[in-house]
Amino acid sequence: MEIELGMPSTSSCRGSGETSRPEYPETISSWLHDCRGNHSFCRFTSSPPLPSRVIDVLTRREPFLAEPNGKQRGEYVALAYCWGPNRFLNAMTFGPSSTGITGHPNPPTNIDEHRKQIPFAALPKTLQDAITVCRRLKIRYLWIDALCIIQGDENEWKRESCGMADVFANATFAMAADSSEAVERGFLDRIHHPNDTAHSARPGCISPLSWDEPLNRRAWSLSEIIFSNRMVHFTSVEMVWECNQIRRWECGRQEMIQDDLSDASMSFRALRNADLARGSSMAGLYRIWDIIMRLFSRRQINNQPGRQDRDQERLMALSRIAGQFSKTSTMLTGMEDSYLAGIWRGDLLKSLLWRIDTEFHQGQPSYPYPHWRRPRQPRAPTWSWASVEGATVIDPLTAMEVKASVGKVAVRRLDENDPFGKVVSGMLRISGPFIDNLTVTAQFCDMNDSSNNQAQSLCLVGRSERYRFLFDVPRSDAGLGEDFCGLLLSTGYVGAGSKHKYYGILLFCQVPGTDNTFERVGVSHSGAQFQEALAGLAAQMEETTIVLI
Repeated sequence: MEIELGMPSTSSCRGSGETSRPEYPETISSWLHDCRGNHSFCRFTSSPPLPSRVIDVLTRREPFLAEPNGKQRGEYVALAYCWGPNRFLNAMTFGPSSTGITGHPNPPTNIDEHRKQIPFAALPKTLQDAITVCRRLKIRYLWIDALCIIQGDENEWKRESCGMADVFANATFAMAADSSEAVERGFLDRIHHPNDTAHSARPGCISPLSWDEPLNRRAWSLSEIIFSNRMVHFTSVEMVWECNQIRRWECGRQEMIQDDLSDASMSFRALRNADLARGSSMAGLYRIWDIIMRLFSRRQINNQPGRQDRDQERLMALSRIAGQFSKTSTMLTGMEDSYLAGIWRGDLLKSLLWRIDTEFHQGQPSYPYPHWRRPRQPRAPTWSWASVEGATVIDPLTAMEVKASVGKVAVRRLDENDPFGKVVSGMLRISGPFIDNLTVTAQFCDMNDSSNNQAQSLCLVGRSERYRFLFDVPRSDAGLGEDFCGLLLSTGYVGAGSKHKYYGILLFCQVPGTDNTFERVGVSHSGAQFQEALAGLAAQMEETTIVLI
C-alpha cells in the first residue's frame, strides 16, 4: 500500500487566484448537512458530551469559558492550529496551580476572568477567526487547547491529554488552520501561494495532510487530524472537507474514501470509531501505523530548531495516537500489544527495517527541517526509528520471509505508569545470520544537498564483494577502513509488482568496551541493482545472537 505524497496542482481545482472565503459558511453548512444525512460512516447514535471546558461564543457579547464537566451534551467545534514561536500569554488560561512557561515563571491566574469573558479584541488572529467561523455557523461552543486547558499545570495536562482523542472525535467538526504558521497570522483571509509551481509536484487534488502547509510541519497536530471524524481544512489554496466517507474541495471536486487503505487519510477512520475498525486485519492496522510513522517523523517537534531540548518530546507527541492504536488493536484481537518506543512488538521484525526517507527530502528541497541527526540525549534505542530526528519510512514488504528471531526485548520508560510516553533506554536480543568485518571502501551522497545533513550511503567490502548500505544519520567518522557488522532480518519484495528480492540487513557498530552489544547505524539499500551482491553476502553469514541497544 502506498500513499500519495507531495503537493497538489492548483490548476486542477481552482480556476482563478481568489479564494471563496466570503462564502465559507454556506459551503461548510452544505458539506455538514450532506455528511449528516447521507454518510453511514459518519452517523453517531447520540449527541456526545461536551469537553470539560469549552468557549461559549454566542451567549454573550464576548466569548467566555464554560465548564460543562461532562454533564452537558451539544455541538462544538475543535481547532487545530500552530501556536508559532511566540507564546500568547495574555490569551492563555492559567489557574492557581500553573507553574508557568519557560521565561515566564509566575503567570497571573486568570481562569476566573475567563469564566466571565475572554475579550475578543485581545485574542490572536487565528483564535479570532475560529470564533468568527463558529458565530457565522451559529455553533455555540468552541474548543481551543490554550484556552480550555489550564496552562502550566502538569496534573491538568495529564488529565486532559488522556481525553484528547475524544475531544476531536466527538466534535461536530474540527477546523484546521493549515495555512497559518503562527497564531497571530489567522487563516480566513489567507490566499494561495502566487507561484503555482510550488504546488505542482503531483497532479490532481490530494489530501491536505500531504500538502506543504505550516500545520503539516507540526508533530503535535497529527493526532488532532487523525482523531477527527470530520475536518474542514483552511489551506492556502482553498477549503477542503474530509470525513470518514468523502473528501471534497471548494472547486466542486470530490472523491469517496474507500476501504482499501490506499492513502493516508482513508486509513485513519479505523482509529476513530470501534465500529469502523471491526473487520480490519492486524496486518492492515500495522500498515496504518507505518503511514502514521512516516507522516509523523517528517514533522517538527518544535518550531525553534536551536532548542534541541525539545527533541525529548517526540514520543510524547505520538503518545495519544499510540494509546488509541492500542485500544483498537486490543479490540480486534482480544490481546494487548507491547509498545516499544514507536514500534509494536507484534510487527517488530518488519519495523526494524525502517530507513531514512530520502524521497521526501528530495521532493521538499526548501522544507525547513534538519535532515537526519541523533538527538543529543538519546530518546529511544538505536533500533527504533524514533532514535533519529528526521523523516523515516518503513517500506511495505510482500512475500516476506523471516530470517531472524527476537528473544528478550524491553524498554525502560521515564514513567512506568505511562506505556506510551518518554523512554530512557531499551534492549533487544536477536538471533540470526550474522557477519562481521565489513569495511568501508567508499561513501556516496544520495541527494543533491550542499549541507552537512545529507543522505549518505556507503560501500562496504566483505570477503570478496562490495555491498551498498544506507546510513541512519550522516557519520563524519565513517572513514575508509572502519569496520561494521550485519545481520539478516528478512527477505521480501519492496512494493507491489517488484521482481527483485530485497535482503533486509541491519548494519551495526560494536559498543566500545562490550563483547556482544551493538548499536544500529544503517540498513541495506533496497535498490534492485544491489540485491545480487547482498544475496551473496547473506550466503556467507553464520547464526549468531547479539544484543542491540
